[in-house]
Amino acid sequence: MNWKITLLSLCICWIANSLMGQDLSIRFKAGLGFSQFLGDSEMVNGEEVESFGFTNGFHLGLGVGIPFSDRFGARAMILYSQRGIAYEYEGPSYFIFDGPNNGLLPSLGGTRNMSLEVTNSYIEIPLTAYAKLGRVEFEGGVYAAFLVSSRGDGELTFSNPSANIEPITISLDHDYYGDSFDRVNSSETISRIINGVPGSVPQTIGAYYESIDNDERLYNLFDFGLTANVAFYLNAGLYISAGLDYGLVDATNNEQDLSISELDENRGFITREDVDQNLTVKASIGFSF
Repeated sequence: MNWKITLLSLCICWIANSLMGQDLSIRFKAGLGFSQFLGDSEMVNGEEVESFGFTNGFHLGLGVGIPFSDRFGARAMILYSQRGIAYEYEGPSYFIFDGPNNGLLPSLGGTRNMSLEVTNSYIEIPLTAYAKLGRVEFEGGVYAAFLVSSRGDGELTFSNPSANIEPITISLDHDYYGDSFDRVNSSETISRIINGVPGSVPQTIGAYYESIDNDERLYNLFDFGLTANVAFYLNAGLYISAGLDYGLVDATNNEQDLSISELDENRGFITREDVDQNLTVKASIGFSF
């Protein structure tokens, strides 16, 4: 995290230095964001088995404005911004246990209940135009965002009564750009008998415990979309604002975006071609001078 803060600080210092002697306005803002994905949910027999809910994060940043007149102008900012999802899955599924001699033991036809909260942190650069009407300011444009951190935590419960597999509950601790693709067994495991063969699973699993070992990460490094804000000035510099960011590109990598409901005929993972777009609602407070 230290290098990310350093990067943001250097960007802010560069902007501030470039402003010296220029007839521009400086703007700072900080606040909360509420975000989720807009995308197709996985379906089983015509029913949705997964859902995307809102999760919260914060944002802060510094920008510069170029006034064209007293009412109109353009603006660029650099922000540290958190987006993410509150993910839920409940329905038919599979689970792949660790077997003897580093083998894999798929259990098919079970039921999975999973909740996972993901936080993706970006360095975001919005480029906007604005118009002022008295104390109210309308702002709109585009943004580009670069992923600097991606984490998730939650819980997974799997059971398969038809195979006499009692429910197991596993903690999820995901670092999507730090975790390896190795299915590493820890000293703390949960054991079950899978089709007459002893199998096990760690009590805590990482981001790629269930994944295709292709060196592809789940979340894409780049995001691009539209942004809009409405601000109300409490005085000449202090303001409060509400805004909306709508992503235009897929936030997830289809090479690692897997079906959770089923495996293929060879008991391998199935990739999905859906598009998951970031949607973020923001509330901010800031000042400009």
